[in-house]
Amino acid sequence: MSGILGFTEFLSDPNLSETKRKHYKTIIQNSGKQLMRTMDDLLEFSKLGTKQVSLIEKEICLNNLILELFTVFNIKARENKTPLYLKKGLSDTESTVLIDETKLKNVLSNLLENALKFTKQGYIEFGYNKVDSNLVMYVKDTGVGIKLNVKNTFLNAFQKRR
Repeated sequence: MSGILGFTEFLSDPNLSETKRKHYKTIIQNSGKQLMRTMDDLLEFSKLGTKQVSLIEKEICLNNLILELFTVFNIKARENKTPLYLKKGLSDTESTVLIDETKLKNVLSNLLENALKFTKQGYIEFGYNKVDSNLVMYVKDTGVGIKLNVKNTFLNAFQKRR
């Protein structure tokens, strides 16, 4: 919200160059998009708390989904000079699953966004493996990580909701 209000104020300067005006406009737009993502996340989180979330399952090729995410996030990773690696655990035919595609994309996108934000050196890898009869999805990075006590508090909040 600060990015929106603060830079909107700057735009009222009559002596502002066109270059700065465009730059401030971009900052305002990006701040607005970030605010919308935050609001969407809060709404989704509150739905989880009241068990109002419904699944829309359909058959998808998991390899296509993660390749799509890779294409989007690899652009951001290159800008950050952070290598991004993709690991597929199965062939396209074998990777067809019944899942809520939107929710899976949201979860992976949030994890990738955080990995990009906190990985200043090293790399980011994401994908999935088949372990016994389960698919295990992951985002792994060499970023700063989450302190153990914070991680435990965070994970405990979700375990209590089950």
